[in-house]
Amino acid sequence: MEKRRFDVSRLRSGADGDTGCEAPVSVRFVEEVLERAHAVWPDGGNIDEQWSVFHSALTESAASVLGYEKKHQPDWFRESSDTLNPFLQRRNDLYATWLATGKEDDHVKFKQEDQEASGVIWKTKNDWFVAKATEIERGSFGGVEVWQGIRDLQYGRRGLIPSRVVTIDDENGNPCCDPASQQARWRRHFTTVLNICSHFDPQQLDLVEQKPVFEKIAAIPSNNDVAAAALAKVKNRKAPGSSGILPEMVKMGMNNGEFCDLLTNLLRAVWEEERVPQEWVAILIPIPKKEI
Repeated sequence: MEKRRFDVSRLRSGADGDTGCEAPVSVRFVEEVLERAHAVWPDGGNIDEQWSVFHSALTESAASVLGYEKKHQPDWFRESSDTLNPFLQRRNDLYATWLATGKEDDHVKFKQEDQEASGVIWKTKNDWFVAKATEIERGSFGGVEVWQGIRDLQYGRRGLIPSRVVTIDDENGNPCCDPASQQARWRRHFTTVLNICSHFDPQQLDLVEQKPVFEKIAAIPSNNDVAAAALAKVKNRKAPGSSGILPEMVKMGMNNGEFCDLLTNLLRAVWEEERVPQEWVAILIPIPKKEI
């Protein structure tokens, strides 16, 4: 299931006119995070407990105050949904049938329907752009209609586009029809790619010159300035990862002293215990390639 992205653009807005609240959205968001965190903060708890509360406070407040981004289909797809949806539904049904049975006949049927659906999508999109261009030509002397048509053409190239179905095949080219076989296939693939034995001479390590040791790096963060300086370097509009937390959500909270204290105390606990919460452990996400 695809995770929904929080609408952090509202953090840059002013008062929330939809609810009649005069407080800026950013202020209400930070206040709700602090309220949720203080209500169940585990004093003396371990790192995983503290992170769980901090994570829940951020994501639940974001869902309550910010909401989620809306998916915008391009105009050509949205206006042609009645034509495209039957083809896409048949393609998806045949794909599900092929995964369930694994039969070659079902695979052939799916590929045929996939090609037909792709052709219909291409033709529908082309017809929409031709019709829109014709409207602009008819109003070639200028006016609101012409500029609106140009904007429609620009917006038509944006938004979500129907994605192609990606199938994971085993070494013999047969589809992996269930999650267990897909995971096993990825395990065998990465075992072959990553687990390569290397040989080196241990004596060469003694010849490597020792670099100067910076003792100040080992110092425990003593104030909020360290965390604030680190977060200032994080770029906005980045993917949230498995936690669902976006950089804008944390950076906005750094304008509040209480929020900074919570985050700094969490980072200080990580530093002192010399370990990170289990959810921070890196996750390897495989990206399917054509040869897999």
